[in-house]
Amino acid sequence: TPDHGFVFDSWSDGSTNATHYFTVTSDVQLTAFFMSAPHSVTFDFDNAPPYTTLPLSLSVNGLSAQFTAYAVSGGTYAIWPYDTWGIRPAGFSGLSLFPTSVFGADLIADFSQTLVDFSILYSPQELGCDDSATMRATAYMNGVFVATNTATCPIPGSYPSGTLSVAAPSGFNRVVVHYDSRPPTCQDYGVIFFADNVTVTRSAICTADYNFDGMVDFFDYLDFVDAFSSNLLSADFNADGIVDFFDYLDFVDAFSIGC
Repeated sequence: TPDHGFVFDSWSDGSTNATHYFTVTSDVQLTAFFMSAPHSVTFDFDNAPPYTTLPLSLSVNGLSAQFTAYAVSGGTYAIWPYDTWGIRPAGFSGLSLFPTSVFGADLIADFSQTLVDFSILYSPQELGCDDSATMRATAYMNGVFVATNTATCPIPGSYPSGTLSVAAPSGFNRVVVHYDSRPPTCQDYGVIFFADNVTVTRSAICTADYNFDGMVDFFDYLDFVDAFSSNLLSADFNADGIVDFFDYLDFVDAFSIGC
């Protein structure tokens, strides 16, 4: 089952069917491979300079994000290895965002392109709790409120992890991640959270702008042909779940029309 912003790609035995039937004649070990969904990008912070305090700008596949923090009390975030001080929330890896104090702070992400979907892996500071804090993500387009959503870690305990997401077909370019409320009954907690793996989906307002640089030119054509020849799922231009000649024809049509 794919995580938010990802799609199934293949099994290690070569099968491309997500539901895979076969006859077992001996021990078998299979690995499922996943890839970013079309127009999706993940900021995993592994390309950020370690021990850097926000603000921080990162770019992945032509999309730039500016991460900042806001807190009346002065709290903020820094890039640290996910297992610093023995803290290993499920799903975290490599480098991630750590709070720099016991004072909470909103995490703000501004993006260079319009998005329709946002998710973030988070872990509130909680030790041996029977429930978990409520987190909120709020999306804005050029400063105007667009949508908001909340989430609670599905399995509480010590440093539990959950995915917080917000989506809006109309598009947005800023998301504020906010610690909304404390765990209802937990005694050993802090109003701070750790974060990793920000996955976003860009708006396909101009589908022929394949490399998302704001222009339709020959570089878009070359990039699409490369993806199509490699049978990458990002070349599934008509979004029917397979990469075939119909995707090529549809892209050529869109490319000839432009934006």
